[in-house]
Amino acid sequence: MAQERAIPYSLEAEEAVIGSILVNAESINEVIDILTPKDFFTEDTASIYKVMVALKARDEEISEISVGMELQILNKPGLIAYLSHTISVVPSPLLIKSYADVVQRCSFYRQLLGTSGQIAIIAIEQNPDIKATLDRCESIIQELRERTTPESRRLILGKPRLIETNPPRYIWNVNGKDLRFSLPEITIWGKFKNRVISELNFVPIKPRDWDNTINTLITHSLAIEAPADASEEQQLKILILRWFERMREASIYSDLAVGRHHIKEVGGTTYYFFKSTPLLDYLKKEYKRGINSEDLWMSVHKWHGIKHKIRIKTPTGSMPTDLWGVPMAFAEEEKEEKAPSWF
Repeated sequence: MAQERAIPYSLEAEEAVIGSILVNAESINEVIDILTPKDFFTEDTASIYKVMVALKARDEEISEISVGMELQILNKPGLIAYLSHTISVVPSPLLIKSYADVVQRCSFYRQLLGTSGQIAIIAIEQNPDIKATLDRCESIIQELRERTTPESRRLILGKPRLIETNPPRYIWNVNGKDLRFSLPEITIWGKFKNRVISELNFVPIKPRDWDNTINTLITHSLAIEAPADASEEQQLKILILRWFERMREASIYSDLAVGRHHIKEVGGTTYYFFKSTPLLDYLKKEYKRGINSEDLWMSVHKWHGIKHKIRIKTPTGSMPTDLWGVPMAFAEEEKEEKAPSWF
């Protein structure tokens, strides 16, 4: 009888990561760039780590009390007692990086099992075209490599090259690979139904090309960095993207419409919604040059309330630009529009 092997995971390492962060909240900075909630095997540890990432994204305290309160909101009060257990079993909080390495390694081998399953299915199909079959297998392995290698967890972003002007469309070099896309549009929606929310809308040129890379952008968004020669404006714009993506990483709130944030699919486009987002406070803290409300140029339109389109001011004037400093033209007239049916 073939020897049965367990699915690769280490409950001890997962609990040690959680417990270490609860003992020393600052230690999350050592693992947040290498671990995502999906790297945890058990639902309990994954849920707790998601909460911690969410608190970190909102620049709030990470403690046994704050995490417990979030779990209560998520209707998971049974995990509150588990927090104390994770603290009690931590061998040493100073070794959190070692625990994270074990969690990440087990995550890789679980993904490798999934990859081998896909390749097994391809083998069973017995496609007469051997070259095409090998190409499919190599593509699957390459996807695994891109998801799991350390290099893939830290994006190297080149400056986008404008290829069309109306609407602005670009080629963006990410980790040496050219991607075609339309820049995301960051919009603050004003008061509507007594709520304040904001929206981040990605609009790709080729959905297939974008889909092949958006998972990498989302999974490793916490490690997005400006290129070494980036201007101050580029640094600011990347910080904005990074903030939204951190909130996206905290997708545990996807079912909570008011008070946290939720995600909605509309016509194949993903929208990320937040209530009372502290974006400006985040930028004040993270942007090295310093920032105040005057640095955000807003155009106002009537829309059952007020719709603000955020544009970054250039150093030489107040002409609204897109995310990478390209001047943009827009209609001056105010226009009444109906609220979308899904809103």
